[in-house]
Amino acid sequence: MVRVLSVGSEIYPLVKTGGLGDVMGALPPALGAAGAETTTMVPGYPAVMDALPNAPVVHAFADLFGGPALVRRGTAAALDLLVLDAPHLYARGGNPYLGPDGREWADNGIRFAALGAAAAAGAVPAHGNRAASAAPIRPAAGAATVCGLRVGRVMPGRPVRWRR
Repeated sequence: MVRVLSVGSEIYPLVKTGGLGDVMGALPPALGAAGAETTTMVPGYPAVMDALPNAPVVHAFADLFGGPALVRRGTAAALDLLVLDAPHLYARGGNPYLGPDGREWADNGIRFAALGAAAAAGAVPAHGNRAASAAPIRPAAGAATVCGLRVGRVMPGRPVRWRR
């Protein structure tokens, strides 16, 4: 079975501002229909944290971009989630990108860099009997090809695309 880690700043139906949330929410069932097991890592916005009360901690950071953070694992809305619980970055009013006053959060770059850093740092627990803590996000030994198109959003309305 192919295992996929998807990392995004929003996911429908928990938090959505536009098309990215729709895609992130539709990706796991679509890949599941093709035989892939998908886990999605998202920020711990208030709505996400409310949907996962008492989710177990699978990783802890003493200091992640200015404060302590936990990675929690749970299921909400039939989605297998890893949530970056970092209140200093995500426990705010407004939406993921804008404050209640409609202006961009000044630290958006830091907030979403922390999400990527948590995923890349191996904060993602291995599936099954794999020993490496970052197994789901690094190619397995003997893997023929690792490729994909990643789409991220650094600031509202300014998509960033890169190929690997």
